[in-house]
Amino acid sequence: MKRIWFSLIFLAAAIALCTFEQIEVHRDFHKVIDTAEQALAADNMEEKAQCCEQLEKEWEHIHNWAAMTTDHSILHGTEVAVAQAVEFSKTNYIDETDEAIIEAKSELEQIHDGTLIKIENIF
Repeated sequence: MKRIWFSLIFLAAAIALCTFEQIEVHRDFHKVIDTAEQALAADNMEEKAQCCEQLEKEWEHIHNWAAMTTDHSILHGTEVAVAQAVEFSKTNYIDETDEAIIEAKSELEQIHDGTLIKIENIF
C-alpha cells in the first residue's frame, strides 16, 4: 500500500510540473510574440528600436527556459533573427528590420507550437 501512495505522490508531482511548464510557456511566448507584433506595427524607427530592445530582453528570458527543453539548433535561428532585428532597428533600414522581426516572430511561433503538449508533438 505504501508503494501505491509513493507512486501517486510522484505522479502528482510530475503532473504539477508539466502544468506549470505549459502555463509558463504559453504566457511567455505570447508575451514575446505580442512584442514582435508591436514592433511590426510601430510607425517610426525610434519606437521600432525600443520594441526590438524589449523583444531581445524577453527572448533572453525565454531562451533560458527553452534551452532546457528545446533543441539548441532551433533556438539558434531565433536568436539570430532577434539579433538581426535589434541591429537593423539601430539603422534606417526599415524593410530589413521588418523582415528580421517577421522571421523572429515565425521562429518563436514554431518553438511555441513545438513545446505545447499535443498529440502530434507526442507521436
